[in-house]
Amino acid sequence: MTKRFYGLGCLCMLSLKAPAQRAFPRADSSTYLSIKTVPPDFYVSRLSFFCRTERSLQRLTRKNLFIRLGSKQYVDFLEQKRN
Repeated sequence: MTKRFYGLGCLCMLSLKAPAQRAFPRADSSTYLSIKTVPPDFYVSRLSFFCRTERSLQRLTRKNLFIRLGSKQYVDFLEQKRN
């Protein structure tokens, strides 16, 4: 029984001084990480010709106009839309 307590005590002592748990000095607080976010025009700047044309027509007329090369069902199938 005492061997178990000695073993448990040694394990606790070793775990307190484990190298993975050492406190490393912090980096200088004046250095900041640069987090790059997505620019606001990321989606719009990479649209294809037809999508840009659709968007500009929708802005001008304020109605949902769509340019399709084929039927609506076929285009929805290609775009993998449900129903």
